[in-house]
Amino acid sequence: MEPFLDWSQLIFRKEKTMTRVTSAANDEILVVSADSLLTNNITNNKTYKKKILHNKKIIIALLGQIELITSNGIIEFDKVIENIIKQEINPYLVENQIIQTVEKYFSKYYNKNFLQVCLFWRENQHFLLRAFQLNGDYKIMPFLNYAFGYDYKTKDNVIKVMNHYYFDTGEGAGNHLLGFLNTNPLDFSIQTVRNAINNTDFQTVGGDVFTVTLDKHGIIETYVNGRKNSFNSSQLLEMIK
Repeated sequence: MEPFLDWSQLIFRKEKTMTRVTSAANDEILVVSADSLLTNNITNNKTYKKKILHNKKIIIALLGQIELITSNGIIEFDKVIENIIKQEINPYLVENQIIQTVEKYFSKYYNKNFLQVCLFWRENQHFLLRAFQLNGDYKIMPFLNYAFGYDYKTKDNVIKVMNHYYFDTGEGAGNHLLGFLNTNPLDFSIQTVRNAINNTDFQTVGGDVFTVTLDKHGIIETYVNGRKNSFNSSQLLEMIK
């Protein structure tokens, strides 16, 4: 079957992330929050999707083209990546598998959009961030302005230490605001995304705020709108009604 080539039917607008992700950390805890609204740029229909994934070691936030409409159906990259992290907890291997798998779909369907991946984990007492963008023209590149914090490893990839820093990226965030954190990471992360949702200028940011935390003991907890709540994909639609 020939690839689906009508780019106007892709769910996500080109060059827009249509998502808001905020992460913040100190030495005790790392927090990642995101909105849950998806907007079809053709019909303007609103749907909801969890944009933060996790296993017992890793947190992943997704921006950009999370879904791809093809002649064979809809490819949901969140579910593709969720399947990867169900089988693998090593962040370096997870990154490689995400790149290989997503590029395979981009190549098969001649996709010209992008998927942005924020990969978080803890290693040697550091909360770490590896953020990269997969483009339809087969380029892998960092998408955050990395002029903050300090590098954990630089031989192969840029990995940043998040301790005492935050980043705010996606729709309405401008040039990926980064800075030193001097407040509670959980409150800061949730409230920043909530403020974006409440801002009527940001039409593609909305729904509930989903949050995942990772503490220095390796314990992961999940929240919806600031309240502890164990969430998964099947629960999402019920929780946001």
